[in-house]
Amino acid sequence: EPFVYNDDEPILTQMDFQDCENMNEGEQSTDAERSKQTTDARDTEECGNIKEGETLNRDEAQGRALEMILHPEFSVVAASETFFSFTVLVHLKAPPVSPRDGKENLPPFQMMDRCRRAPLDLVTVLDISGSMAGTKLALLKQAMCFVIQNLNHSDRLSVVVFSSSARRILSLRRMGEEGRQQASEAVGDLVAAGGTDIGQGLRKGVRILDDRRERNPVSAIMLLSDGQDTYPRRSIDYRCLAPATITNNGQYGYKQIPVHTFGFGADHDAATMHNISEVSGGTFSFIQNEAVVQDAFAQCIGGLLSVVVQDVQLTVSCCSTDVEISAVEAGSYESNITDAAKRGLAKLGDMYAEEERDILVELKLPSQTEASSMLILQAGCMYKDLLTQEVVNIPSHDLFISRPLTVSGDLRRMTNIDVDRQRNRLHVAKAIVEARSLADRGDISAAQQALRSAKAILQESVSAKAGDHLCSALEAELEEIQLRMTNKHLYERTGRAYLLSAQSSHLLQRATTRGESLSLHTHSQDYQTPSMVDMILRSQVLSSPLVSNTGL
Repeated sequence: EPFVYNDDEPILTQMDFQDCENMNEGEQSTDAERSKQTTDARDTEECGNIKEGETLNRDEAQGRALEMILHPEFSVVAASETFFSFTVLVHLKAPPVSPRDGKENLPPFQMMDRCRRAPLDLVTVLDISGSMAGTKLALLKQAMCFVIQNLNHSDRLSVVVFSSSARRILSLRRMGEEGRQQASEAVGDLVAAGGTDIGQGLRKGVRILDDRRERNPVSAIMLLSDGQDTYPRRSIDYRCLAPATITNNGQYGYKQIPVHTFGFGADHDAATMHNISEVSGGTFSFIQNEAVVQDAFAQCIGGLLSVVVQDVQLTVSCCSTDVEISAVEAGSYESNITDAAKRGLAKLGDMYAEEERDILVELKLPSQTEASSMLILQAGCMYKDLLTQEVVNIPSHDLFISRPLTVSGDLRRMTNIDVDRQRNRLHVAKAIVEARSLADRGDISAAQQALRSAKAILQESVSAKAGDHLCSALEAELEEIQLRMTNKHLYERTGRAYLLSAQSSHLLQRATTRGESLSLHTHSQDYQTPSMVDMILRSQVLSSPLVSNTGL
């Protein structure tokens, strides 16, 4: 292997696309070259990726704006009332994928093939230790072949494998016909043996992305392991395994590399895998049923191949006298409050097509002596549109509430369902974090009590009583976790991993794979995007009939 991984295959430029689509006049080529050019031209025509210099017209660009809506906890508040915690929900939704031919509502299996999207640089870091021998390795190879076949000519893939040491078996190559063949052969030749050095594998994967000469707009690492790290570091904090270059340095436009981790089977190190994903902005998935590894990979790349906006930053500010921001609740996303509690910021990273983010802003709301329409919050958003390659600023949205002198009792109790729903999501997520901390200290009884308390509060909420779907899913999630915490052995066997994948999903508002349901309920699918669903359908149709794909 080279000392520096700067041998990445060049990304496609506008000229490369033209060369694929039209052979130069008078150019002489062999039959093999003509065949390759024809294949590459078809690949390019079908993939519809963004070409260098490609722009959208004004109408298309305006139709692709990030959507932002503000919801107050109460739309009417008596002037005499004071709130120390008045909640405002800021809802963001990313635009859909942009079809090349202008056709909307594409049928299954065509969504990702017939849309304009940003090319991907993907590094897969795969455990091939001795415990992966047999069915596990065969299923992993099948899942990797699915990934390879669903990348296209402008995407690039590199493959790193690790056991007692790590090695790169595929340089960062474009997934045209030759690249796919080389990748498939490299994966097909894998043999399981040795120990498990997760850190070595991850560091090599990060170096490949750090050292590359050129960069596609979207980059990510997918890390899979089935066992405990047999080369533990001295630090108890497993975040030390995550190289500094995959973490967020706080600068706008800095391209943080998310590491999406997959715990394969019941014996993996869930704490390590979750910590690596958390510090890098990635997700953690628990593949309890080994047969669904291809579906888990499909869900992940369905998201990565549909990134439409990057570097999303939400700003909120208070203009009215004595109104202050007391909290910005953004889950796992970075947030802070500045300017004497008059301004708040949340950094939300990249968003997949039609993905949603819900941020709760807590305000201190003073009383007034006169009736008025009160401006309580202004919100704006900045992001990079990957199709236009432009930084977009959403004009400020103003939120007013009515402050009459008196409010009837019925009107006073009309809590906004959208606000209440998201408050429940964050409350349940925090309860999951607390339960995990207690269980890890061996106090299973206290962990169970924390979950029961969270469930009781959830059931009494306005949105739950209204039959809200997300609240029903959150209640089922709490029940599932309680079952997996029946005793210490069950918690350590599958409970911790399930809990961490649920925590990852709810705090990021992004879909993860998590285990097999032990109850009659299934966990929430509310964070799955259309692109993820499309890719999962492909996986399930193409899977071997001997493999039962359930448990996503």
